[in-house]
Amino acid sequence: MTLTNATATETRERLAGARGEGPSKVYGAGEPRVGAVADSRSLIKPVVLRGADASVQGALKISPANGALFAWEKKGTYAEWTLPDDMVPGEYEVVLHCSAAEGEGGSFDVSLGDDQVLSATIGGEGEWNDWRDFHAGNIKVAAKGGTLRVTATALSNVRLMNL
Repeated sequence: MTLTNATATETRERLAGARGEGPSKVYGAGEPRVGAVADSRSLIKPVVLRGADASVQGALKISPANGALFAWEKKGTYAEWTLPDDMVPGEYEVVLHCSAAEGEGGSFDVSLGDDQVLSATIGGEGEWNDWRDFHAGNIKVAAKGGTLRVTATALSNVRLMNL
């Protein structure tokens, strides 16, 4: 999962476009993670949130092959991470690098503390190893990062997603 400072991303992409470059990602594929861009002048090194570092509830499992979280098979199953205290405050776009096979998927919440909740629905496309970026919306990170949680709220079939 990636959190990118929303204002800085727009500025960075405008600057990249002016130089003839396409927009670039600030993370590698296949891992839950958080990346932050401070402003157009500097990049903050991405903070990687690995599945192995998540606190999980329910039958959620961590793949030994790639660190992905899988087996989101019940409503209420969640994974959560403590964001770093030194994360730059601001509004962040939440992008999940995930997969859901044809006929699978469902709804989930991304929450930061008790006040901010993004509700989203992901549909199954292709196979379980067809990873894609899913834009869930924006949240505001305060001076102290807090706890970010992803919770399954409804399943289309058997499993929600791999994350």
